[in-house]
Amino acid sequence: MKIWCGLMLTACWSGVAVAQTSPLRNVEIFLGNVLTYDDNVFRTPDGVTRVGATHKSDWIIEPTASINYTRPLARGTIGVRALVSYKFYRRNSDLNRENMDFAVNGATQVSLCDLKGDVGFRRTQSDLADIVDGLATSNAENRFRASAGILCGSRVGIRPGLEYTHESATNSDPIRQVSNNKRDTYTARVGYQHPTLGFLSVFGTLSDGSYPNRPSPGAGLPANDEIRTYSGGVSYSRDIGARLSGNVSVGYMKVKPKLATVPGHSGLTYSGSLAYRGSDRITGQLHFSRSSQQSNLLGVDYSITTSWGGRVNYAFSRVISAAADASFTKRRFTSTSFLVQPVGSGDNTKTFGASINFQSFRRLRFALNATHFIRNSPLPGLDYTANRVTFTTGINF
Repeated sequence: MKIWCGLMLTACWSGVAVAQTSPLRNVEIFLGNVLTYDDNVFRTPDGVTRVGATHKSDWIIEPTASINYTRPLARGTIGVRALVSYKFYRRNSDLNRENMDFAVNGATQVSLCDLKGDVGFRRTQSDLADIVDGLATSNAENRFRASAGILCGSRVGIRPGLEYTHESATNSDPIRQVSNNKRDTYTARVGYQHPTLGFLSVFGTLSDGSYPNRPSPGAGLPANDEIRTYSGGVSYSRDIGARLSGNVSVGYMKVKPKLATVPGHSGLTYSGSLAYRGSDRITGQLHFSRSSQQSNLLGVDYSITTSWGGRVNYAFSRVISAAADASFTKRRFTSTSFLVQPVGSGDNTKTFGASINFQSFRRLRFALNATHFIRNSPLPGLDYTANRVTFTTGINF
């Protein structure tokens, strides 16, 4: 069930009632290990070795524990997710790092209003594809997100709503703390809902972002590198029968940096997703988006990011299933005025993956996953290909 969804600048709110929840609580606990072989850990071109790297390829052992808990309320639902693991690199031990992911979400109905909120925190090693400046590669990246939304009105008719999201990113490495950033996003919408039409709304969004640790680029010039983004548009969501559901949001955005030396941007923004359930055996998902995003890369103020992706799952039986996925991400970087920009004007990254899963009736779990990565950049030194194979073993409770 989704009440609202969004990607930075755009959001959509479906007409599904909050009270339509599962009648039973659900608890899933996993204890196990993930064994990974990566043939290009540092995401570098052939023949290039990162400073301080001992080997380009590596084996990674990751003991893992996770829990997912959902429980229905009288007029809504609440959910908790937690994952804790630790990555041990056989050859590049400097990259050893804890991985934590925690989230709480809830939804309820009060009178004629649907309310939803969620809070999430994640701590992990920074993506080494984005650490290309020749400085230290070991960096713990912390990301926090909290959001709340309200949508009022009857199930048929006009429904106004408000949404708020706060996001922040911080770094453990002192050099990279200059890229610590935060962002507050406010969205107002008004829409019309009908059982056969779905939910159609118009929205307006204001987003305020900043880099609190960035110094002034010169005497008399402001510090902080603040960025304000305006956007507005139309969103639509609907369940099309029992097998197909989706949402789409299309609008126009304008990015206005506070520093006059940082270029602004205006153009199309959109997001959407489509979910298909053909039978008990096959399911599929498709997602796409284009938005302005703050960046945790050194020397980048923001990026215009376009992303497309999809996944197909097929269950051979209650025990064995398989999946295939693919994605494409294009980033266009806008540089700050006082830091050297090491990553060029942008990049394109493609990923292709396949997996097979075994879940026994005795709760033993095995999964084999393979992923191929390709990045192309205007700077040839940033092009790379990589292959990652993971084997997950464990037990579900």
